[in-house]
Amino acid sequence: MEIKPLIPLGGYVAGADASVDKAVKMFPAIERFLRQEMREPASLELVQSRLQILFPGVKKAEQ
Repeated sequence: MEIKPLIPLGGYVAGADASVDKAVKMFPAIERFLRQEMREPASLELVQSRLQILFPGVKKAEQ
């Protein structure tokens, strides 16, 4: 079942799916992370550190 359309309509009840609950809770922070003005530079290090804050359990990729 597609859950995304249900959320704004109030059709999804929190607690029905733990992974959906986590995604709904994280969505505003992820959306803020993805918004960047065209002339707003961000170094790789800054982006990586912000991603580590959003996803603390994820390891950095090997280079």
